[in-house]
Amino acid sequence: MNNIKLFYDNRNNRAFIQTNQSNINNQIPNANQLLEINVKEFFEKFGNQHTPNVVEGPRGFPGMIGPQGPPGPPGKDIDEELIESLKIIVNEYKKPKNIQKNKIHELLFGLKKTNIVENNSSEINSSSYFRIMKNNIDVNEIIYDTFYLAPNILEINDYSHFNYIHDRKIEKFQNQYTSTDAQYFPLEYTPSGFPINLTENISNIVLQNISFNCVQFMNANKYEDFRLLGNTIERNTLVNKKISLNLHFELHSQIPYHLLNNRLNLMPYRNENLKVLNPSQTCLLTVKTIKIKDLNSFHGEKIRISLEDIILNHQLKNVLLTVRISLDKTSIKELKGIDVNEKIYYGYVPFTQLLVNCEYYLE
Repeated sequence: MNNIKLFYDNRNNRAFIQTNQSNINNQIPNANQLLEINVKEFFEKFGNQHTPNVVEGPRGFPGMIGPQGPPGPPGKDIDEELIESLKIIVNEYKKPKNIQKNKIHELLFGLKKTNIVENNSSEINSSSYFRIMKNNIDVNEIIYDTFYLAPNILEINDYSHFNYIHDRKIEKFQNQYTSTDAQYFPLEYTPSGFPINLTENISNIVLQNISFNCVQFMNANKYEDFRLLGNTIERNTLVNKKISLNLHFELHSQIPYHLLNNRLNLMPYRNENLKVLNPSQTCLLTVKTIKIKDLNSFHGEKIRISLEDIILNHQLKNVLLTVRISLDKTSIKELKGIDVNEKIYYGYVPFTQLLVNCEYYLE
């Protein structure tokens, strides 16, 4: 108890902890060395194990030193357990996360095609919608489109058959630290997102309250509740299949790959056969993924991304938070069909809008 002193302002019902040893014998608390605490919670936790220094004064003259309270029982002082508890209170109060957590930021990612209206006529060609389609083959593995949502909402105003989703080749990239993690990135593409500033006082980015919305204009009698649907062919019939989408939350460097030191520890995804620009060259750490099955979804669990490795690299002062969309592997199998000529046909996922809304804070 040599470096902790408790002051109780009984006129204003406030309590303060003073931790500066040089002022421990000073009966007038210095505000610069005081930590204000909740009186009720403090005494409920610690009871009357000690007598605080009472600071009071006549009305109109707050802060004058009043008479000291009665001394405690002879030979009894604050025990070691209480001292440790007070130290914990002080240390927890000083941690930056208690301040950062109050600074919650709301983000919106989205892609939308306008000039599209709902029409239930089967004669209307829906190729003017966005379509997630078969993109590439890796050995015997089918690769579908994967794409990034723009920060805020990217609106494409177009009546034509232009498909923004299908305009770039997709390749497979393996996480060099684990054989169970492979990601699929578009080539000749630099992702965009929201910049997050980094300081040495933070350890994690925490994502919470993640909501998802998809608009699919399909024949009304083919809807099954609010499930996401894809189209494929069985012989000569167009059928709907229940599918799932993956939402990938990624952090990306804004410093070019070749200029960043210690990049092997930060950028885990590799495809040694490719030398062209792709997001794997800026993707930091392991990608965080959640699965979406419904047109409107809410993910209540928090996603915590550790920043310790990034903070150690002093070149990185900020990162981009991005959202990438891909088709779940099980859904790719569901979209495999057979056409009237007995040939394998791979279906697609039509949509006109995808929106992802989430919050983040730093701790």
